Amino acid sequence: MDWQEGTILSFTGSWGSGTAQLTIKKPDGTIDMILCDNAPTGRSLDAMFDCIGPEHCIDNSKIKGQEIRYLVDEIGLLTQLAFPE
Repeated sequence: MDWQEGTILSFTGSWGSGTAQLTIKKPDGTIDMILCDNAPTGRSLDAMFDCIGPEHCIDNSKIKGQEIRYLVDEIGLLTQLAFPE
């Protein structure tokens, strides 16, 4: 697995199912829609960007446009987030 970089476009999650999607625009302009666990990814984004708002929902206005590095596993699930180097 190699680190990838991109700009966050949105995060959409569901407490009921526990799943979420993080949408990232890569430097070449392609869009990655990455499946992930809702709560751990939400907590990671909040630790990075202070973005959890009312009712424990991610405030997309606080993460949209943020640059990140990320890893996905062999089946395309998000495994790690980090600030760019």
